Amino acid sequence: MKRITYYNIKKDSLEFGYSINLPNYDQYYLQTVFKSNGNTVGIFRVLRQHGSKKVENKIYAYYLDSELRKKEKILEIDGTELIEVERFNGKKRFEENSFGNKTVWSYNDGKLVFANAGNLNFKIFAFDDNSISEFKITDIPENRNTSQITELWSKRYKKIFSLTPEYEAYFKEREHLPYFTSVDVKNEFIYIPLKNYGQEKSYILRFNTETKLVERIETPQNFYMKGVNRTGIYGTVAEQDYYGKTSISILEFE
Repeated sequence: MKRITYYNIKKDSLEFGYSINLPNYDQYYLQTVFKSNGNTVGIFRVLRQHGSKKVENKIYAYYLDSELRKKEKILEIDGTELIEVERFNGKKRFEENSFGNKTVWSYNDGKLVFANAGNLNFKIFAFDDNSISEFKITDIPENRNTSQITELWSKRYKKIFSLTPEYEAYFKEREHLPYFTSVDVKNEFIYIPLKNYGQEKSYILRFNTETKLVERIETPQNFYMKGVNRTGIYGTVAEQDYYGKTSISILEFE
């Protein structure tokens, strides 16, 4: 990411506002920028290797100045699960595991939710008082790997596994699979689309951070949640499995 462009929303169109060229963040990779309580916040990913095994794998949140330079560190979070692979030059390196436990976050109304897909533990950072609250969903079964899932994934990702055999070997050996690949937060609710591993039905968990109640929202099998707005959960549905044509679907809820 080298530039951020701001647009004004007018009725059903976008109107160009202005652009800002980003400074050199060195090995900090800007993931997203948002405003909170009048401050500009940037989320950065850092993945750098020191020597053969020592790796810095972190997600950082920083306050940014008017030119989007890092000003003050707010949070430091462990990054996505890594895997060591051998690339075309014959050298081994660590990279984010495409099939591993991903670290995700979502911001809404002064609160930043972050979690890792290896469990259903969620932390919320409140920008008004810099407090961190923690929540845990306990009544959802673990995603245990099975021979059927391994066979399905080996067929579905045959090209990836052939190019990077470390992925296939890792997938066959792991006992538990990630719960999700993204989360979204809206008001007091956290929305967690549970990853589908070939099951007939898919579900999105809606967790109320005030009452601690969890709802299961059934969705089409191949529904991929993209976000939540005032009218519902929206995302894409594949018409012909994962490689078919896609259409936009809106799920309504009260």
